Amino acid sequence: MTEPRVSFVVIGLDEAPRLPAVFRAIRDQGLGEGASEIIYVDSGSQDGSSEIAGTAGVDVLLEIDRTTANAARARNTGLHRAQGHFVQFVDGDTEIEPGWLAAGMAALEAQPDLAGVDGNIREARPDASLYHAVCELDWRVPAGAADFVGGNALYVRSAILGEGGFDERMVVGEEPELGFRMRAAGHRFAHLDVPMACHDLDLRGIRDYWRRGRANGIACALVVLATGGAARGYWHERLRATFAHAIWQTLPLSVAIALAPFQPAAAAGLAALPAAGLVVLALRKARTVQREGAPLRTRLAVAYAFHCYLCKIPGALGAIAGLRRGLGASP
Repeated sequence: MTEPRVSFVVIGLDEAPRLPAVFRAIRDQGLGEGASEIIYVDSGSQDGSSEIAGTAGVDVLLEIDRTTANAARARNTGLHRAQGHFVQFVDGDTEIEPGWLAAGMAALEAQPDLAGVDGNIREARPDASLYHAVCELDWRVPAGAADFVGGNALYVRSAILGEGGFDERMVVGEEPELGFRMRAAGHRFAHLDVPMACHDLDLRGIRDYWRRGRANGIACALVVLATGGAARGYWHERLRATFAHAIWQTLPLSVAIALAPFQPAAAAGLAALPAAGLVVLALRKARTVQREGAPLRTRLAVAYAFHCYLCKIPGALGAIAGLRRGLGASP
């Protein structure tokens, strides 16, 4: 039997409403009969996701225990069953854009030392809420060399298998950790300026926004723990900056609340300091974003600038939780 050229490893947890579109987008890549296989790894869904995958005609259906599931374990499970020269990982909330596979495989074939590539991601419903519109901007990455590629990315299967796949202790942040190991072994990654995926953030309010920020903080802490000295530089600096920005935004306010019953005027002045600082920094950041990035509406640029600072608060709490719990603990 001829091996497929590319294996799609789709992972999901309670993604039933979105899975039909995910599988349809994969089949629309037009790779031809026998050129691809679809492996679906379900992490103990309770909404009939496995049944939907079965009716969608996936080639391999795998299930892992919900109590020990994480993205790294799910991807590894599919990776070890894959037969393709390339492996395209797909999250259950993401649709691969038409033409991505052709562009990604061409890049990997043209540069043999490339182990993985990803491309541009867009939000499925940017007008659904300001949360969606703002957080979509976090995905903007300049084209060129990259330290790692994201969860939805195309890899050379032998390269990722040769480095042991994803570290399953990483409940989040598994992609940058893998990137450090693979680059240390001489592999390279690249971000292509090509449409790759349509992702559904599904942020329904401040609670979801907070959880997303907290998860990012946990990921940052776990990458630092997992890579140790190898991560010194960006990830240590990102962790330090997260704590620093969270402290100046929250400490004066906390002190002001404690002072309020005794010295209300002083408390009011103290509480105003971080608010004033946030406004000044956010407006400066908004001008920078509009000057250096793609054109944005002023309202969106300002909202994104505030997000860049405010997200540090749940991020710092997540980082503390990650540092305390360590590798392999549930987030």
